[in-house]
This record gives sequence, C-alpha cells and structure tokens, in this order.
Amino acid sequence: MTEDTRKTQFDSTGVAAMVGFTMLMAFNQVLVKFVNTGLQPVFQAGLRSALAALVMTIFVYAMGKRYTIKRAYILPGLFIGFLFGAEFLFLFIALDLTTVSRTTLLFYTMPLWMAVLAHLFIPGERLTPIRWAGIIVAIAGVVLVLSERLFAESAEGNLGWLGDLLCLTGAAFWALLALTIRLTSFGEASNETQLSFQLVISAVILIPASVILAIIAPDSALFGPLIRDFTPLIGGVVVFQVVVVVCFGFTAWLWIVRHYPATQMASFIFFTPVFGAAFGVLLLGEPLTFRLVAALALVSIGIVLINRKKRANRR
Repeated sequence: MTEDTRKTQFDSTGVAAMVGFTMLMAFNQVLVKFVNTGLQPVFQAGLRSALAALVMTIFVYAMGKRYTIKRAYILPGLFIGFLFGAEFLFLFIALDLTTVSRTTLLFYTMPLWMAVLAHLFIPGERLTPIRWAGIIVAIAGVVLVLSERLFAESAEGNLGWLGDLLCLTGAAFWALLALTIRLTSFGEASNETQLSFQLVISAVILIPASVILAIIAPDSALFGPLIRDFTPLIGGVVVFQVVVVVCFGFTAWLWIVRHYPATQMASFIFFTPVFGAAFGVLLLGEPLTFRLVAALALVSIGIVLINRKKRANRR
C-alpha cells in the first residue's frame, strides 16, 4: 500500500469498522477471562495463536491467495511477532488478576501511547494542543481508576495491582507493534501475511513458555497446570475467539491501521473501555464503582477533545 491511498480522515466505513472492532475487543475480554477458568492464561494465548494461524492459512489458500514473504519482511516480522506474543501474554495474565472493566480501561490506553509515538516518528501526524489536552484528560481517567486501589479493599487482593500494571505493559507493546508496522517494510505485506506472521511467531513463543511455567511453577496462582477446569463450553468459546476475534477482528484492525491516521484511532478505540465496563457489569456482575464511572467520563471527554481537530478541518 502506498501513502497516497491512506485516508486523511475517518469516513463512514472507517467509523463502522472501528466501532465494530471496539465492541468485539471489549467482549473478547469477557471471553478470555472465562476461558482462563479452564486453561492457563499463557497456554490459552499460545493455543489461540496456533489455531488461528491454522485457520488463517486454510482461509488464505481456499480464497486462492498465497502468502508473499519477502526477505525485507523477515526481521521486522520476527520483532512484530515477539511484540504480539508479549502483548497477549501480559493481557491474558492480567485478566486472571483483575476485572474486565479495569482491564479494558487500562489496556486500551494504547491509542495514547500510539498517538505520542506517531507524533514523534510519523510525518504528518503531529499532535495539536487540543489533541494533547484530550490525551491528558483521558490519562487522568486512567490515573483515577488506578488510585481506586489506594482507598478501597480489592477483591483481587495485592495481585490486582500486578494485573493493572500488566494491562498497561501490554498496551505499550501493542502501541510499539502498531508503530513498527507503520515504519517498516512489513507494513507493505498483505493483511493476511501480517496477521499470520504474528500468530505463528507468538505461538512459537507462548506455547513453550506456558509449558516451562507449568513445570517450574505448578502451584502458582499466576500459572500452574496447562489445563484447569476445561469444559465443552470453554472449547466452543476458544473456537469463537480463533475464528471471529483473531482471524476476522485482527485482520480488520490491520486494515484500519493501514488506511487511517493513527492519531484519530484514539477517537474511537476509547469506546472499548465503555463497552468493556458494560459487559463486565452485565455479564460478570462486576461492581460499577464511582471512580470507575468518573474515569470513564474523563475518557469520554478526552474523546471529544481529540475529535475537535477532525471537525475543525472540515470546510
């Protein structure tokens, strides 16, 4: 893809894609937390990547397509695969330690870090003062939800803090992954090639890691055995994750990254914490605290401020 095919603003197709993606990703946090009851988190992440890579390959060849792997793709592809694996290692463990509501709010700070990185490294995506204000307000919401643990007993105990920090770490890896795709030759690869590369590399990293962790820490609350309390329902949820969330959802995300401005993604992806809180409360019975509501409100205000530039540019 060349730069002249990249859109400078989100059109109706981009808006629909981003809203659908944010809802799917929020719902996915519920699914991951549920599957964690039957599979070790690291093993779940690796198994999902391996199965999704298989399904993706079958789909690509069934559609009469072929993977195009140029020599220039290999090094950045390996690095991106590592980032992809690390991102989900942190996220899946975090969902074992904290709530879906907090996870989605903290993990989806990714657009903040991506917008700042884009400002620093991508020409034409400089942040204006009003966008900086939006980012600051949204970060205030994140700080507010983190501060909740200072003033109230948490159902997750001390490990809840670790879960929160792992969410933020995963977000940082995600932002670095998206930036690397934009800045390297790997960004020229097809969506299918990019995703399959990430899935294969992450599976190669995560599955052995889960086995090693099960051996060295069999009684750990974080890791333990590969199989916990596996049921047919959990198996069905894994299949849904593989086909819908990974193969369809992540391919859509890569398409969005290739076609729309990185800074404006923050204007939409911050809806994910709102959807995540709603799913957590409605499906898992998680508490909706005052600080969480206030944090979501700050994030919403940040979205409005970030969007001001787009409206101002219209003639």
